[in-house]
Amino acid sequence: MIDLRGVKARLLQQLEATTESIRATEMPASVDCCAMTAVEIKNKDLVEQKASKLPKKGSHIYWIEVDKHEELLEQFRNRQITGDFKFARDNKNTNSNYVYIGSCTTTKLGSRFRQHCGHKDNKTYSLQLSRWISDSELVFTFCYFEIENKDLVQYIEDQLHSELKPLFGKSGGNNRIPKVSV
Repeated sequence: MIDLRGVKARLLQQLEATTESIRATEMPASVDCCAMTAVEIKNKDLVEQKASKLPKKGSHIYWIEVDKHEELLEQFRNRQITGDFKFARDNKNTNSNYVYIGSCTTTKLGSRFRQHCGHKDNKTYSLQLSRWISDSELVFTFCYFEIENKDLVQYIEDQLHSELKPLFGKSGGNNRIPKVSV
């Protein structure tokens, strides 16, 4: 027989420990950002240059903003799919300049940047921007910050996703909610 009251008690302990970890985590006062136009994102060499300057280690939360979200959505909905690529989910939200919110704890930040720009693995869900944006003058801003406690990355990413309501990408990780030691 399963002790459901015991399960509940242990879950509450787990949640209390997670809450304490969140309280103790310092959040950065600023974030790092780099901006690129749609034309620049289509340039693989330029994307590679920017990606090579991103941190190689650490746990990061990042987001991508766009200056004209209506134009971006129009381009996405009129895109010509020319290959077998895994695009980030369209959230059917039409009123946000936040394009995507994500995190990485084991994948290098530069690798995710390349994937979202569309110059890397086509089997990973990402924006794949260069594969469908036109040569418009859309301006994208890629922002990120490091979180020292990698066990809290998914919680913070999910909260940002909830508050900022990005145009693309699902909320929640792929079984990445960690267990904080109690």
